[in-house]
Amino acid sequence: MLLTPVSRKSSMIKIGSPRKEITSNKARISANIEIDGVSKSLFFETGQNNARYLCDETADGFLVGLLIPALQKHSDIYLDAPVSEKLLYNIRSKLIPALVKMNPKFQSVSIYPEETSTEDHNEFNGVATALSCGVDSFYTVFSNLDESVPKSLRLTHLVLFNAGNFGLDKKAADEEFSRQIEYILPVCKKLDLPLLTVNSNLMEFVRLHFGQVDTFCNVACALVLQKLIRIFYYSSAIHISDFRLDFSHSTCYALLNESILKTESFEMVSFGDMFSRFKKTWEIDKNPLCHKYLNICVKMGKERKQFNKINCSSCYKCIRTICSLDIMGSLSNYQTVFDLCAFYKNRARYWGHIRHQKWRTKSKLAADILSNAKQHGYLIPKLSYFWMLVIFIKNQVKKIHFKRSL
Repeated sequence: MLLTPVSRKSSMIKIGSPRKEITSNKARISANIEIDGVSKSLFFETGQNNARYLCDETADGFLVGLLIPALQKHSDIYLDAPVSEKLLYNIRSKLIPALVKMNPKFQSVSIYPEETSTEDHNEFNGVATALSCGVDSFYTVFSNLDESVPKSLRLTHLVLFNAGNFGLDKKAADEEFSRQIEYILPVCKKLDLPLLTVNSNLMEFVRLHFGQVDTFCNVACALVLQKLIRIFYYSSAIHISDFRLDFSHSTCYALLNESILKTESFEMVSFGDMFSRFKKTWEIDKNPLCHKYLNICVKMGKERKQFNKINCSSCYKCIRTICSLDIMGSLSNYQTVFDLCAFYKNRARYWGHIRHQKWRTKSKLAADILSNAKQHGYLIPKLSYFWMLVIFIKNQVKKIHFKRSL
């Protein structure tokens, strides 16, 4: 049963009816978004040949994409289009109460769609996951291509989205998006899976750190493709034992979102949370594709131009991955993606970073790497303790200088 609006809050978000447009080489689904009387178009754009996959029968993707801004602004949501009944019920009864509990700055809001829909809009029974060529991403891909996976659950498509994934600056994000497509396409060809890309301006509406909203932004993109995607594997970055209602990163409560972000046509499935990052690294190392295409660096492609490799080999994610691969005895296979000379020359310093991550940030990933080093009889340089202290002192000096500059 639909809720009838009784009294409107001073702040409101109105989502217009989605409309599909096709140009010479692009297909776009967009809706007019009115926030406190100011109108702006929100769009999701893909290749022209993917137009048949765009679902303009519901505003599901737009609702999921704009839910966090609504909670942030304490704005009720009004829609001029239908919303899937299952999704709306789950958002109202589970997701909104959970998000309000997680973030004291949020306030519960009401959602008023034109109507609800129980129709199954899916036509192609696609199974998709996002490919970034990172550890979690590769693990999800390789695990769901195996012949042992039932055909109805086996991957049929790979996707890459630009909805805040590459930063809030739209111009810079679009440039990085293009670089990533160019890098990923050869992998898709080797896997014999088609790549679907979606470019959006959603980040212009969601002005938060992407880690806080990544699940919602990515699922919003997947939902506009729900005529194709029936199952969307979402690569989990944390172990199931670390599940918690923590708004700092939406992957912390991915299992909750899995039970909520579904429609009569679409289902999000959190994947990879049964294994540690080290275990997943161990598993994907068995596939030679990783040796050439592993891409885990936190720096954008533009920043990496000063390096010879796709990964900078010095950020915290690069250091964790390089040290893990060295424990496994597989690091020499990755000379095309990492600067191995830098690691071998500064091995004690790299391990000093791992020790510092465990000591100061209580990183479970770093703790797991140190534990596996011990289990596998890997000898960590004793000088790593010295470098751990050096890194600590350097960070303290930076903090002091930062406070003095305020």
